[in-house]
Amino acid sequence: MVRGWLVAFTDDPRVPRAWWDLLFCRRGFRHAMAWGWDHEAGVWLVYSVYHARTLVAALPPGPEADALIGGVVAVSSHVLRYEPPAEPERGPMPRLGMWCAPAVAHLLGVRSRALVPVQLFRDLRARGAELLYEADRGWITERTADRSGGGGSESPGACAG
Repeated sequence: MVRGWLVAFTDDPRVPRAWWDLLFCRRGFRHAMAWGWDHEAGVWLVYSVYHARTLVAALPPGPEADALIGGVVAVSSHVLRYEPPAEPERGPMPRLGMWCAPAVAHLLGVRSRALVPVQLFRDLRARGAELLYEADRGWITERTADRSGGGGSESPGACAG
């Protein structure tokens, strides 16, 4: 079970902008995705909902996980660490659609009206999510011992709980 999720807000310049990016998304906040360390299974769980598909992956520590997570961070404007409460927030959690922001909010058990990544970023910060990375400043939090079983690389695994 994942106790603390890392949520990345990305803006990959290699991906062509769609019309909805131009109308609704702010620079640095074109996509939201999450990953977290599952202590019992010993794997990284990666969750990302795209326009035409959903990525759900369980990756053991190693080069493949390092490459995927490192690639995400390379195109991220911000990375947050959010530890959901033991019980999801009470009340209905209506979802207007199945795209990145509502899907990540649902994964985290957050009642949110976020339709775009920047709104999800604000909602998570209001709920106490910790800012770990900003593109302009790099890693913000002190690096802790590597809990992923890896070699102590500068990956987000060093910050995951």
